[in-house]
Amino acid sequence: AEFLLPYAYKFPKMKILEIGLGCMIEYGPGASVALYKKLFPQAELWEAEYNAKCVEEHRDKSLKDVNVLVGDQGDPAVLDEWIKTSG
Repeated sequence: AEFLLPYAYKFPKMKILEIGLGCMIEYGPGASVALYKKLFPQAELWEAEYNAKCVEEHRDKSLKDVNVLVGDQGDPAVLDEWIKTSG
């Protein structure tokens, strides 16, 4: 996030896409989302995650007010869909 700070000052309404929600991390998914919301309150936040069950479990918690994409980043068709969806 520290590398985005200078960019955020110039473009506060930037779009951030993070691939990997952190569903397998012991402290739980979405920790970076909380950081991004605090550091970049005007940014359009997007999270991409393979584990649809994890996304559904956290949609109303750490993913509240965050755009979420679900699928396998290794699949070119999924990436194309993410690009269309997120703009």
